[in-house]
Amino acid sequence: MYLVFLKMGFFMSFIGKLFAALVGGFVVSLLGSVVVATAMANSDQNPDTSSTILLVFFAISAALALSAKRAAKAWRRLLLLSAVLCFAMPLASMIFSGVATAEMASHSGAAAAGAMLGGGIVTMVTGVFGFFLGAIFLIAGLLVGRDPKIIIVNSEVKTVSEQT
Repeated sequence: MYLVFLKMGFFMSFIGKLFAALVGGFVVSLLGSVVVATAMANSDQNPDTSSTILLVFFAISAALALSAKRAAKAWRRLLLLSAVLCFAMPLASMIFSGVATAEMASHSGAAAAGAMLGGGIVTMVTGVFGFFLGAIFLIAGLLVGRDPKIIIVNSEVKTVSEQT
């Protein structure tokens, strides 16, 4: 009977890690594809690149989640990876804005100024969005899956000779 419960515990742990891999992997793959696709937006890329990026990030996040010891550790890894990707979102939009402005420099001065202003606005919006969403993911990731700490309140050790 005890062996059945042990197998059931392993099964439930695997189900928890699989759920984390599916749901958390979906979030990580969306954030990762947004960051990479934004940074590569002005390059001549194949249309299948976006789906490849999505699948690569999903495979990485599934491997991270399924290799964890517990489901809580899997969620911790995925939430921290999501926080890193959210903090990278403004950097990707800066790259996008810089390339767009450089391409518009060959046109008129008004087009270059408009590209620069538009790029600045996009960078500010993604900066605010990425910072707050990254902070939420970071705080959640640091709180989930921690190892329990043992706190010793009374550390006095009495020997037999001291008790008498």
